[in-house]
Amino acid sequence: MVFKIIYFVLIFITAAGSIGFFTRGALGILPSGKGRFGIVARVKKGLAAGEVLSFGGVNIPLSRYQAVRFTVLGIWLIGTVLLKIAKDLPSFRMQLFLIVILFIATTPKSKMGRIKLPFLYVNDFFKKRDREESNREIYRTISMLINLFTIKGEVALGSNYILEEVIKTTKITKPVYLKMLSL
Repeated sequence: MVFKIIYFVLIFITAAGSIGFFTRGALGILPSGKGRFGIVARVKKGLAAGEVLSFGGVNIPLSRYQAVRFTVLGIWLIGTVLLKIAKDLPSFRMQLFLIVILFIATTPKSKMGRIKLPFLYVNDFFKKRDREESNREIYRTISMLINLFTIKGEVALGSNYILEEVIKTTKITKPVYLKMLSL
């Protein structure tokens, strides 16, 4: 009986923390809305806006990531507790340990104190990949410009023409060249 009370208290704390996080995160970002459906509109806007996690070109809103994270871990915790109550789950402590470890490991921070979290390694991997790809693009662009000047010979080329030709062959550095072209 004591175990059941402790488990339900843990579930209640997890659920209350999740609800509090989403309420603060989704509603606290935006100014108060007026009208009949102000709260619903603020929740929708709050879940779509805000900070963004970027991994390998995929941008995920932080609030959506947290929603999925808390939902999965909460369902796992509730399922583990219900299995413990219904049937004597032999690996209950191991399940709780895994939930805590995954909760810490999936925190969207690069470090927690001196401990490096998995997000740091994933973020470093994608930054390194993007840096290498942008270097390759710059080298290709330089060789393309050399070829362009060699082919055109004596004809004077305008800067707009040169940037348009460069933009056609780039992916990662394209926004920089587009900004230069718009200036």
